[in-house]
Amino acid sequence: MTVALFSLITWISIIMFSLIRKSLSKIRNVILFFCFSIIIINLFTILTLNMEVIKNANEPELYFCILLQRSIIMPLSLLTYVNMSNSQKKTRRILASVCTFVALFFIEMLLKWLNIKIYVSWSALATIITIVLLIIISNLLTKLLDMASRRYG
Repeated sequence: MTVALFSLITWISIIMFSLIRKSLSKIRNVILFFCFSIIIINLFTILTLNMEVIKNANEPELYFCILLQRSIIMPLSLLTYVNMSNSQKKTRRILASVCTFVALFFIEMLLKWLNIKIYVSWSALATIITIVLLIIISNLLTKLLDMASRRYG
């Protein structure tokens, strides 16, 4: 049941990214997707394996849900956010930020409620801070990529 639920969430995030108007080129989207993936995978590896503040479920089906969340759902959500917030309208950027935050926080809490992730010395506030930092980092990476493409062609 949980694998089906997270497969559906993954499918929805792929469909949402496919349907939005991309404000960035394909190459920039690919570069940003890989950068987001590297950051997210490293962050959660440090939190789970090195610091042991979050424990992951040991069952293979449940761990597959974590892999879907880390490798597809979160990077694609951030990429969707970057493409949506790249407009000139401030209200659209704020709305994209709020929607992205709510979606990522809901998915993270869903993992907790289904006992896929067990918070040892972690809290919902730490999750909120982490998601906000990921959104800020995604904005910074996008601006850095824009500056690099202007400078180097």
